[in-house]
Amino acid sequence: MHKVLSKEMGMTRCKSDPCVWIFDARTNEIRLKGLKKDQTNGLHIKLAAHVDDFLITTNSKTKCLAWMQVLGKHLTMKYDELTERPRDYMSLTMYYDRSKRLLKLSQKPYVEKLLRMHNLTELKGCPTPIIVDHNFCVASQPEEVDVERRNKYRSMVAALNWVVQFTCPEGTLAISTLSRFFDNPSKDMWNGATRALRYMKWKIDNKIEGLEFNGMPFKTKGVYHEEFDWIKRNQITAYSDASFLPKELADKS
Repeated sequence: MHKVLSKEMGMTRCKSDPCVWIFDARTNEIRLKGLKKDQTNGLHIKLAAHVDDFLITTNSKTKCLAWMQVLGKHLTMKYDELTERPRDYMSLTMYYDRSKRLLKLSQKPYVEKLLRMHNLTELKGCPTPIIVDHNFCVASQPEEVDVERRNKYRSMVAALNWVVQFTCPEGTLAISTLSRFFDNPSKDMWNGATRALRYMKWKIDNKIEGLEFNGMPFKTKGVYHEEFDWIKRNQITAYSDASFLPKELADKS
């Protein structure tokens, strides 16, 4: 893929993120086989890749479609029509407001789909993703494997892990703990996975699901949004040792 994007499509790989490629013909002329000069002049494309999924942004819908037709000759692709705003990518629903420098990520449709898949739509939400005094350990696993429960458990916990990676970081401890028992989960462990999903339902019910990323406001033309006052009041600089090594192997400082 890198060879196609760099050599055939005229893209440059981003140094700070190897999963991002950039095509920028706004200042320098880039000629591509199969496209006329006026089809690339001024074109700016950013492509983010996750395994075999692409997210593409551009400054010209018409020119980008022509560029993608050429790309389709090198890679087998299936894509939806280009939209003014991205709707869904990798189960992420995105909303942004450039004037306020606001980006919001949501996985509400994905969580609701999980609830339907496991017939848990009627369950009441709960305000915490895991109970404090749980006893999840190898000794608490049953002697015999319940294959049906194991398969459902693996499916649910793996899906929940996708959610905590992007929009529910506070659920990481719960899902990390539950992920240790994929081979033979007990009934209590299954209930623990259900509780984590109930927590995500609780967040949806209370309209606090998702993550918001706020940049500092633009300073042009004296424009300032009151919504950004909280940024100045709540800035924190912190350092953390996140090596996750066992105590005997942890770096000493």
